[in-house]
Amino acid sequence: MTQKLFADKRLWALGVVLIGLVMPLRLALIQNTFIDEVTQLLGITLSPPDLFAWLLGTMENPFEAAPDRQPPLSYLVMQLFAALGFGETGLRFLGIGFSAAAAGFVFRAADETYGTRPALLVTFLMMTGAAMPASMTIIRPYPLFLLASAAAIYFAMRIFRGEERGRDCVWMIASCLAATYAHFFGMVLFGALTVGLAAMLLLTRQKVTATAVKLAVGWLLILPVLLFVLASFGVSKTEGVAPGFFELIVGTIVQVVDLLVFVLIGGGTIMSLPAVVLCLLGLTGLGAAFLRSAFDLVRENLRLSWPTDSVAAGTLGLALAVISGMGAIVLAHMLTVTVSFNALAGTYNLWLVPAVFVLLGLGLTGVWARVGLIGAGIMAAGRLLFILSFLADPTWLLNSPTSEVQRLLEDDPDALIAVGEEELGWTYYPFNLELPSSHRYFMIEGYEGEGSGRTYSHQEGYGPDATLPSADRVLFVEPRRLGMAQLARARRGAGIDCARSFKEAEAWAAENGYQVEAKAQHVGFLSACLTKTSKAGN
Repeated sequence: MTQKLFADKRLWALGVVLIGLVMPLRLALIQNTFIDEVTQLLGITLSPPDLFAWLLGTMENPFEAAPDRQPPLSYLVMQLFAALGFGETGLRFLGIGFSAAAAGFVFRAADETYGTRPALLVTFLMMTGAAMPASMTIIRPYPLFLLASAAAIYFAMRIFRGEERGRDCVWMIASCLAATYAHFFGMVLFGALTVGLAAMLLLTRQKVTATAVKLAVGWLLILPVLLFVLASFGVSKTEGVAPGFFELIVGTIVQVVDLLVFVLIGGGTIMSLPAVVLCLLGLTGLGAAFLRSAFDLVRENLRLSWPTDSVAAGTLGLALAVISGMGAIVLAHMLTVTVSFNALAGTYNLWLVPAVFVLLGLGLTGVWARVGLIGAGIMAAGRLLFILSFLADPTWLLNSPTSEVQRLLEDDPDALIAVGEEELGWTYYPFNLELPSSHRYFMIEGYEGEGSGRTYSHQEGYGPDATLPSADRVLFVEPRRLGMAQLARARRGAGIDCARSFKEAEAWAAENGYQVEAKAQHVGFLSACLTKTSKAGN
């Protein structure tokens, strides 16, 4: 009956992927530009020689944007599509296309290892995670990184199961190279899969020469990326002093938990409490079934040899890769704890998403398959509930308050925009790219009432102590970055507390001959308090 129901598995898989694309497609149509996306969008305007010089740190930052620390592949790919006419929204749809292709590789890897029903379920759960809409639509390397990682995992699984067709190892290495030249953490993926392959070759006692040569060539081809890695150290900054041993351990555990939440559930799920409950309950059942099946596989394969069963072999190889990869990023985090870069960040470790969800297919096989199926069903219900809540109001995931600024200033393209000192780049860079060029931008420090404080402009001609230029309207924007829990409370309650921000803007306006026209707040990924003022008498 089940076999007949899932006879046309490609059609089912397509349906699952299309459901998973509902949220990112909705978000792509309304999304504002993110500070790092400004860097990417301006970077793709450079010629290839200038692009390489910029990313290698041999050329000064050629535009008003944050510097970058990435390999060049995503820039080159986006340059190609930009030349074909893809604008900002088109590049978001490009990322969605890459993510859909990644889902195809995840489905095939799970289908060939665990069967069609587990493959459909884990693909659905991966595509509908709360972290995926932003990861799929961001104009950064991450969608390409996700695709290359999923492809590498698919070909590696074929090798682990003993189904290699000669070229699978080459395709796996090529996918790892693409992942690495898209994002540095492709090296973590390649290293993790290399560990799994090394264990397989040693335990099967096969002749390893051909595979070892292919892997060695792959690692040699990755060496040029180290030049970009070295350049990235110039962008990263040392922050504070190293924590004590106990503090470091506790902090690392917290970061690992955050990463697992990102991969398995997505922090944004907290926007819908019923969805959180269902996802946690479902994950508990699916996780328990996975652990039981994993225990059975270990018990049945205690001898020091590679399993001959394809399910056990595929699971063991990928599990070794995930464990070794996790160990590498935990160590990297602990060694770079004082640097302004987090080795356990979810987006840096998108390679874990396809790997983990393919592995979860094991929980839908074995003696506890029914428990796993019930757990996956409950989790899927939570995912569907989250999709519905997201579609009802996706604005919480907007990257910046640009849309609210456009609404407030639609009748005055020459208004002065004064952005708060805190999180300055998160607002100024997107505003400068997306809003009319006639706007002028100032940072105003400490407009608490005693005086207007020091003003600062990022535009040429205004120094740190420049006098505020004449403007009929001034819009004060105080950006605030909230954690997901804070954002969820703000969305369910009365928003963010803008009393202090409004009071400071009112005091500045009164002292400088302006009057308050409107007050507003944007509650989202980057929240903001906004106060619109105009010259008295206008």
